[in-house]
Amino acid sequence: MADKDAKDYKVGYGKPPKDTQFKKGQSGNPAGRPPRSRNMKRLMEELLDETVEVTENGKPLILSKREALLRRLYADAIRGDAQAMRQLLGILAKYSGLFDR
Repeated sequence: MADKDAKDYKVGYGKPPKDTQFKKGQSGNPAGRPPRSRNMKRLMEELLDETVEVTENGKPLILSKREALLRRLYADAIRGDAQAMRQLLGILAKYSGLFDR
């Protein structure tokens, strides 16, 4: 009966020959990139999500490195650092939508 099914099977667009099709449970590229590989974006996200202890107003706080960097940038901008102001305004423009008018 398998011979009869093989003869009736038409090979064409989207229908490769049965003997070259992937077997059940076989991946299309078993030697491909491993899942969740660590590219630059993933590495940066992992680093920025790590926590660090900082002291603010004499009290210790545990923050993500991402938040600590933003707080430092904000503090520098408030103190009058022009470069920090430009960077902070760029971040605000990109993420807050305050300047979308």
